[in-house]
Amino acid sequence: MTWSTIQRWLCNGRNAKYILEGYDIDIPGASENFWVLWATKYLQYADGWKKTALEEIIKFMDMPEIIIGLQFEAELVGTFVDCYVDSIHHIVYCCILG
Repeated sequence: MTWSTIQRWLCNGRNAKYILEGYDIDIPGASENFWVLWATKYLQYADGWKKTALEEIIKFMDMPEIIIGLQFEAELVGTFVDCYVDSIHHIVYCCILG
């Protein structure tokens, strides 16, 4: 696994956490989550690929399998970081001791 692959994977996991934070915002009186409300608000101002992206956000954020995937990604990156950091510390410690 290359360093750039690790960085990209960690970035994706961190972004999954941010997306879930928006998903979990409690908006009084709203029947939809934050991302659906946000995309719906800006849909009228968009065209082309931007409109397509907003429509996909609305569709995806109502799909339980997408939310589960984000939760898995966010949890997995936390576990990976813990294990990866521990292994790096172990390697450095072993190299220092010889």
